[in-house]
Amino acid sequence: EIALYGHGLSVVDGSLSTSGLNGTSFGGVCVQTGAITKTFTIVNAGDGDLNLTGVPLVNVLGINSGQFSVTQPAQSTLAPGAFTTFSITFNPNSMGMKFARVNILSNDCDESIYDFTIKGRGRLCNALQQSGGSTKSNLLLGEDEPNSDEKDVESDRESAGNGYSDYLGTGDMIAPSPTATIFPNPNNGQFTLSLDGMTESLTNGQVQLIISNSMGQTIHVQKITNEKIDVQIMQLVPGTYQARMIYSDGMLTIPFIVVD
Repeated sequence: EIALYGHGLSVVDGSLSTSGLNGTSFGGVCVQTGAITKTFTIVNAGDGDLNLTGVPLVNVLGINSGQFSVTQPAQSTLAPGAFTTFSITFNPNSMGMKFARVNILSNDCDESIYDFTIKGRGRLCNALQQSGGSTKSNLLLGEDEPNSDEKDVESDRESAGNGYSDYLGTGDMIAPSPTATIFPNPNNGQFTLSLDGMTESLTNGQVQLIISNSMGQTIHVQKITNEKIDVQIMQLVPGTYQARMIYSDGMLTIPFIVVD
């Protein structure tokens, strides 16, 4: 039975949310000049040996996965009650919110794929010349206060998949983020997804659609290359679902309802 902890707090299998409290949110890091590392603990909470079977043991997936690197666990087999650790380093090479998915494969009978979301934010850090000749950064290097990133822009951005604006440096402003709509909503698992403002990401093949159910389990993944696509997911159980569009600079979330 696999269990996973960050900062001593549980990281739930299948979780799409992140937090600075359990280490899944890395906070803000200066682009190309800063990095921050989080350590996670894998525990065998069962009564038989736990075998980590992935290659690598801990894998980071997604469009932004290259901005996260893993120091692998030292052990692949854990006796009951034993534990091992691994570390993930976020070192952004561009500005904006970066999301990735961590996958851990094992012989756990009901959690053979243990996965969860991580995020970090690349920040522009300009050196400002002061009157005395000294310099200082106008943004914090390696900001890592619990929930500091959640208080940032993501809550507004994810609440209904709306665009947002963010300030960088001394007054530079990013254009509003892309938007997305689902029609019809509610639907029967067949709908049209329309995207606006993602032309560059679409052209570069950097948009991924991830659909999850109310339990946070991923049930559909596909790459998007057009601003309007027809999505067909057969045999969906009626209920509430989330469609997440992960693109080069972040993510949009749209809830939708499936009916009979």
